[in-house]
Amino acid sequence: MNVIKKSSQLRKVYKETLIGEVCYLYPLPVIKEHKYLIRLDRRFSDFFIDCFHKSYLESPDTRPPYIENDGTHSDGNTKVIKICYDALVFEFLPDRELDLKKAKTIELLISKKIIDVLNEVPNSIQDLEKRFMQQKECSTCQKLGILEPSVEAFISIIKK
Repeated sequence: MNVIKKSSQLRKVYKETLIGEVCYLYPLPVIKEHKYLIRLDRRFSDFFIDCFHKSYLESPDTRPPYIENDGTHSDGNTKVIKICYDALVFEFLPDRELDLKKAKTIELLISKKIIDVLNEVPNSIQDLEKRFMQQKECSTCQKLGILEPSVEAFISIIKK
């Protein structure tokens, strides 16, 4: 997959499509030289669409570490990639720049719990809820914006 270098070209809008029984996300607008599909479990498509739209994850256009090649689509041209869950770190705190080091620590803690949900670890949704509730009670987390409705929505969408 060719990497789009200009940040102004990075795409944040993704749509879901089913091809046979397989779920894919594709970026909009479609750029002929930079076409790709992201193969993923359909249960998590809305979650990833939201993450890309809100820039909680680095755009797949930049080939971040969480992206792995997964072959070529049957058209012979379109690259297929997949998301390596264990390499994910979500950046979701609205005021993270106030204390970037602490924000990254908090985001990493919650990211690990989200990864467990994605990997279908037993009791992972309950563990995520528990961790999120603990962080909501933390005064540092509150200053970084963990109580914002956008963060609550982000956590809620993965639990569906």
